[in-house]
Amino acid sequence: MSETGTPSVSVVMPVYNAERFVGTAMQSVLVQSLSDFELLIVNDGSDDNSVKICQSLADRRTRILHQKNHGVSSARNSGIAQARARIIAFLDSDDIWATFERKSLVMVSFATIEHLRFCGWESNEYGHRHRRVRGPL
Repeated sequence: MSETGTPSVSVVMPVYNAERFVGTAMQSVLVQSLSDFELLIVNDGSDDNSVKICQSLADRRTRILHQKNHGVSSARNSGIAQARARIIAFLDSDDIWATFERKSLVMVSFATIEHLRFCGWESNEYGHRHRRVRGPL
């Protein structure tokens, strides 16, 4: 966290019955080289072990929010509403991040992009092809 206690990045992860994947997704965020972030897990009414898995992996950077099942868009919006950082990143509970992505995002956004509409990375399952996607407002 910064000196003010505000993270550089808020990562919003909607979770609905994702016990098979959520642990791997969470760990891919928690091991990033950039540690100045908050991870907002938005439990969208899961009735499996997703929340227990999230609780077992959570650290000081993690907050778990709960809501009735209203769908992934509602869960993302709930996460956005609770985010404390200027930059908001999204990760679905069945996806993972490569270790370079978030540090690059923060460095690019602070150094060169005044207004950021979207930014992401695309790669195939083996990581051989990468394409940076971004666009200004």
